[in-house]
Amino acid sequence: MKTLKISSLYLLACLNINAENKDTSSGFKDGRLSLSVDNDVFRGSDRDYTNGARITWTSGEENKLKDVSAINRGIDFFSADEESSNLFSAISGFDHSSVVKLQYGFAITQLIFTPESFERNPPPNERPYAAWAGLGFSLHASNEIVINSLAVNLGVVGPSARGKQTQNIVHDLIDTERFEGWDSQIPDEFTFNIHFNQRRRYSMLEDIYGTPFSLNGFTELGSSLGNFRVDASIGCHFQFGYNVPKDFIDPRLSLTSNSVSWASGEDKPDFSFYLIAGVKGSAVLHDITLDGPVFRNFDTGTKSESFVAEYYYGIGLRHKNVELSYVITNRSKEYDNQPESQEFGSIALRLKY
Repeated sequence: MKTLKISSLYLLACLNINAENKDTSSGFKDGRLSLSVDNDVFRGSDRDYTNGARITWTSGEENKLKDVSAINRGIDFFSADEESSNLFSAISGFDHSSVVKLQYGFAITQLIFTPESFERNPPPNERPYAAWAGLGFSLHASNEIVINSLAVNLGVVGPSARGKQTQNIVHDLIDTERFEGWDSQIPDEFTFNIHFNQRRRYSMLEDIYGTPFSLNGFTELGSSLGNFRVDASIGCHFQFGYNVPKDFIDPRLSLTSNSVSWASGEDKPDFSFYLIAGVKGSAVLHDITLDGPVFRNFDTGTKSESFVAEYYYGIGLRHKNVELSYVITNRSKEYDNQPESQEFGSIALRLKY
């Protein structure tokens, strides 16, 4: 309840700022739109995590104004104002003099999971059929070095997520065989999840030998709590190339990937080209697509692995306010009977307007 109260304060403050600030460079007039698609077909397979699609919109960066309202003063503590403790400042990454920017975002997501077998009754040692669809709201507080993101996702797992219909449409369009076992999918259950993510940006090499080439990236800490997923994660992301943007962009689909803004306060060149690489590890306590629903009795025949590791690599290209990236992820076994790790590709298109 405390987290939800904080989220409500952030939302009201952000909306109040947007209403009173007439600057056309903020809020809905300076938003970011992103389309992310994951698919294992990009790597020649059709199993396990087989498809994910997410559309996100994120507001422009709002200056945290002291005189907006009493609500805004109520969130000052959480942005490390003078009354914040030194411990909180260390955790948040914001010192007492930080100029903190606020953003809020909305997202629509669908995730689809299938076994490797196409049969009506898949073997019990394979991943169960599952689909999840949800709506997300996120809040982001950032300075030039750190971004803290809090996302709330409301969704449903099961037939109501329409995974069967989506997959059948795609398979018909590309003229491939349909999966026949969707009648055995995980049943309907409403899901509520809270996700926290912190990224700290760093620069390792700037203007290498006087050229526009550089190397930067961010470290990442995250956690999720709810009946959809319970986990904690840590990771590291690298970008190397020509006019590499200094940002917090997640190149792949994730439930906290609303933070698609470029870092503020810098003049960006028209063109960027860069290589992407990263690693991530997650300690998993519960995954509804593998362990089954929490409030219904349903045996999936599988159990999620306690630790999942992955690495990814790819490329990014930006021209002015349009950015395109393609990343390949290799993920270790996610459940006890999985025969081998899985690879899938991720395409993301981002637009700032």
